[in-house]
Amino acid sequence: MNTTTTQKNLIKILFIGYLLFSTLFSASAQNDSLQILLQNMGNSSSEQHSKAVQQIYELANRQDNQSLMDFFKQALENSAKAGISPALLDEMLYNFSEQSKAKQLEQPFTLMLLTLENNPDFSNPELQLQLQYYYASYFYLLKEYYYAEKYCNLYLKNLEKLPSAEEHSKQILNMMNVSALIDQEQNKIDQAIEKFKSTIDSAKSKKEDAWIGITSGNLAYCLFLGGKYAEAIPLFEKDIQLSKVTFQLGSAINSEIVLAEIYHALKDNQKAFEYADSAKKQLALLTSINPNNYRTYMGERSQVSKILGKLYFEMRDLAKANEFIYQFVSLEDSLKLLNKVGEFKSILQAIQFDKQMIEVGELNTKIKEKQQQLNQIILIAIILSLTIIAILFLVRKISKANKSLNEKNSIINEQNHSLEKINADKDRLFSIISHDLRGPVATIQALMKAFSEKRIPLHDFETLLPGIVKNTNNLNNTLDNLLTWSMSKNGIQLVPEQFNINQRIQESLALLEEQMSLKNISTQNNCIDFEVFADKNHLDVILRNVLNNAIKFSYPNSTIEIDGFDHGDKIEIRIMDHGVGMSADQLRKINNNEVFKSATGTSGEKGSGLGLQLVKEFVEKNGGRFHIESKEKIGTTMCFTIPKF
Repeated sequence: MNTTTTQKNLIKILFIGYLLFSTLFSASAQNDSLQILLQNMGNSSSEQHSKAVQQIYELANRQDNQSLMDFFKQALENSAKAGISPALLDEMLYNFSEQSKAKQLEQPFTLMLLTLENNPDFSNPELQLQLQYYYASYFYLLKEYYYAEKYCNLYLKNLEKLPSAEEHSKQILNMMNVSALIDQEQNKIDQAIEKFKSTIDSAKSKKEDAWIGITSGNLAYCLFLGGKYAEAIPLFEKDIQLSKVTFQLGSAINSEIVLAEIYHALKDNQKAFEYADSAKKQLALLTSINPNNYRTYMGERSQVSKILGKLYFEMRDLAKANEFIYQFVSLEDSLKLLNKVGEFKSILQAIQFDKQMIEVGELNTKIKEKQQQLNQIILIAIILSLTIIAILFLVRKISKANKSLNEKNSIINEQNHSLEKINADKDRLFSIISHDLRGPVATIQALMKAFSEKRIPLHDFETLLPGIVKNTNNLNNTLDNLLTWSMSKNGIQLVPEQFNINQRIQESLALLEEQMSLKNISTQNNCIDFEVFADKNHLDVILRNVLNNAIKFSYPNSTIEIDGFDHGDKIEIRIMDHGVGMSADQLRKINNNEVFKSATGTSGEKGSGLGLQLVKEFVEKNGGRFHIESKEKIGTTMCFTIPKF
C-alpha cells in the first residue's frame, strides 16, 4: 500500500469521526471543518493532511469524554478495515495517548485500549505488538500494574517470534526496564534487582550506552530501596558522571539527592551535605536556564530542602536549618495544592468513567480480577507481617526484657534523685518563707502598728526608718529571687538577643544606688561597651544578684570594682568587692550547688541564699561559666562569662 492511498484512507477515517459528533457544532463550524476535509480528500499533500488531522483534534478537544472516545474508537476500527498500516495507526494512538495525559483523560483512553484488545480486525502481528507496547507503558504510568505486567510479558514473548526483533532493541530494553520497575513498585526488590542487571547486560551486548546509563540509575535506586547502600553508591556516582556528560541534569540531581539520603543514613553528614548542596546548585542552574523548570523540579527542591534542613539542624546551625525547613514546608504545600487540583479533575473524570463502565461489560471482569489480586496481596502482606513480627518478638524478647529492666532501674534512680532535689527545694522554700520573708514582714508590721497606736514617738520612728528601708530592700530582693527561682524551675524559655552589656551594668547600678548610699559605697566601672548575645532578663538577674551580694558584704566606705575582658568568643565580667570574703567551705557549697545558709551582711543585711544559685544557673544556661575568688576579711571577686556577639 503506497503513501498516497494511506493518507486518503486516513482522511476517510477522520471524515467518519467527524460525522460522529458533527451535530454538536454550529452550522458554520460544520461547514468549515467539512470544507477542509473535502479539500484534503482530493489532495494528498502532507501539509494539507496535517491540517486536516489538526482540525479534527481541535474539534475533538471541545467534546465530552464520551464523544472523544467514540470518535477515536470508530476511527481506529475503520482504519483496520481500510487496511491502514500499523505505523500510521501507531502514530494516531500515540497522539491520542499524549493528548489524554495532558487533559486528564486517562479513563476514556484506558477504556478504548480494553475495547481494542479483543477487536478481531486488529490481527496484524506488528500492529498487535505496537498495541501491547503502548498497553504496557501506559498502564504502568497509570499504576495499573496487573495489566502493565501482562502486556509487558506478552510484548517480550511475541517479539521473539518476529524476524525483525533486532530492529526493536530500544523498545525491548524499555520493556525490560518496565518489567523490573513493576516488580520494584510491588516491593519485589530482589526480583527487580536481577531484572535490572539482566537489562544492563543486554544493553551492553547491543552497545546501547544511553540505556546502560538509564538502567544503571534504576538499579541504583532499587538497591537503595532495598537498603543495599554499598552496592548502590558506586552506581549512583557513575550515573551522575554519565548524566552530566550527556547533559541529563535531572537524572544527576535525583542521583545526588538519593546519595545525600544514603550518606545521611550512614551518619556521614559531610558527604551528605556535599551531594545535597550540589543538587541545590544544579536545580538553581536549571531554573536560570528555563524559569519553567522551577515548577518541573518542585519535588526535587522539596527533597533537597528537607535534607539540608536536617543536616543544618544536626550541625546546630539553627538559622540555616530554619531557612531550609521553611522552604521544604512551602514547597510541600505547593505540591499538595497542585495535587488537589489534579484530584478534583480526576473526580470529575471518574463520574463520567462510571457511566461508561455500564456499557463495557468486560471491565467488570477486570475489576473483579483486580480486586481478587488486591485481596491476595493484602492477605500475603498480613501473613508476612505477622510472621516477621513473631520472629522479631521471639528474637528480641530476652534482650528487650533486660533493656526494659535497666531502663526502669535508671528511671527509678533518676526519680529518686529528682525527689531528693524536690524535697531540698521544698525545705529551702519553707525556710525562706518562714524566716527570710516572715521575719522582716513581722518586724515592719509591729513597728507600723506601734507607730499607729502612738506607742512610738515620731522622732524615734524617724530614727528607725533607715532600718525599715533596709529591711524592705532585702525583702524585695528576696521576693525577686524567689519569683525568678520559681520561674526557672518551671522551665522558662531562653530568648537570646544582642545588646550592650555595659548599658545593662549601668542600669543595674542605678537600681541599687540607694542601697550603696546607705553604706557610702562607691563603684568603679572599667567595663567598655561590649556587644553580647544572651537572654537580657537572665543577665539582669545575674548582675542584680552579684552587685547586691557585693554591696551586702562590702565594708562601709569601700569601693566595688567592675572590669570586662574580651576572650574571643566570650566576654568575662569581674565584680570585686572589699569586704568580709568567704570561707573555703562556703565556696565549696556554692560550686557544688549545695544548700547553704546565707551569711549576714556587714550592716546586718539578710538573704535567702537563692541569689548565687540563680546566678550560676542562668550563666550556664546562656553558655557561660561562673566562678568565685575570695579571701576572708579581704574581699570577693565574682567572675562570669557570656557569649560575645
